[in-house]
Formats: sequence, C-alpha cells, structure tokens
Amino acid sequence: MKSFIVENVVYTRPLRQKVQMTKPFSWKHRLEWRTVIDQVSFTINAGERVGILGPNGAGKSTLLRLLSGIFEPDSGTIQRVSDCTTILDGNFGMSPELSGRDNCNSRLRIAGLSTNEARELTAEVEDFCGLGIYFNQPIRIYSSGMLARLIFSIATCKFHETVLIDEGFGMADAEFQAQAKQRLSKMYSASSTIVLASHSDSILKEHCTRGLVMVAGKIKFDGTIDDAIAYHNHG
Repeated sequence: MKSFIVENVVYTRPLRQKVQMTKPFSWKHRLEWRTVIDQVSFTINAGERVGILGPNGAGKSTLLRLLSGIFEPDSGTIQRVSDCTTILDGNFGMSPELSGRDNCNSRLRIAGLSTNEARELTAEVEDFCGLGIYFNQPIRIYSSGMLARLIFSIATCKFHETVLIDEGFGMADAEFQAQAKQRLSKMYSASSTIVLASHSDSILKEHCTRGLVMVAGKIKFDGTIDDAIAYHNHG
C-alpha cells in the first residue's frame, strides 16, 4: 500500500525584485517566478519512515506542504492518504480573532470529529498546551511561543496514520520542548508513516530508515538514511 505517489511535480513561487532602471536612482519592481520544486517524483510506502535532508532553501518545507495538500502543484500529481496530520510552521490556518479554544474546536471539527469528540480533545489540548487563561483569549495577542504551543498541541492531540513534520518548527520554552519531544516520540512509535524534514543527523537516524536529499528543488539522492546523511554531509 502506498502513502504518497508523487509524479513530476513542479511548484513555483512569485518573487518581487527591485530592478534599477537606466536613469540613476530610478527603480521599479519586477515580478519573477522561482521554481521551488522542480520535476520531483518518488513514492512513499505505508509504514516507511522518511527523512528529508538538504540545505536551507532546498525546498524541504515546501515539499511537506505539497504532500499535506496545503499547497497544490503547478504541474504533476500527488496521490496522498486521507488520515494525515502536519506539524509545520505558520499559523495552521487559524483565525486571529478567535480564541485558542475556538480555533482548536474549529480545527478539530474541520478534521471530521463530532461535536463531542472535538469538545473532549479541546479539553485535552487546553491541559497540554498550558496557556492558562490565555486559552480563552484571541490568538492575535499570543506571542510566537504561545502560538507554537497551541498549534503543536492541536496537531498532536489525535492519532494519525501519517505524520508530516518540519523539525524546525519552534517549540517555545525549554519546559514545553521537553513535553513536545515526549509526545513526538509516542507519535513516532504509533504512526504508520512518517515524513520528517530535519537538519539533525541524530534525529533523522533515530526516527527514519530512508532519506531523500534535496538540492535546489530537486531530489538528488534517495536511499537509506545513513547513506543519505553521508551524501548530504560530504556530497
């Protein structure tokens, strides 16, 4: 059984560049398109633990968003499993004017949970994230650390067959980082398929068996995690 089938995927992103004109000190903005993911193809089988390696700007986080369905490719196709959760940076599609509680309940209902299930898990999220009275305040007043706590707690409150995670995602203070790492370890043990983007060789070796090395939006290596790390570190 396949978890993901990625075929000839291309994804571009618009960039505005400031260009100097012929006259001195005369500038205009020109819109250009940058290819972030370039003709990428691979398959991930159910139960595989796959690490994504590469330098900053290689396209690792963008690839995770494509796999999750947050982004759609400009061309090519992605077949994905339905029971999938993501732990990425960003605001998780939440409304800044709603409270942490209302955003949590909304995300869980969108994920297909019943009213009672969402209510029960929201109580669990409230306890785990440790935001206290701020759980009932609009998230627009949250610090980045508070928002990271909330997003992580929502994304990990329910078991999913497939987990997509960007290891660069901020986990706030040291105390919460310890809680987060414990929960992630449980998720890694329970989940069938894991796709993890990380710069940490130790994390990749601990949780992954296969590695994809990305360079400039292309997959340059696909093999065992040890071989992938060696390729990434030494070329």
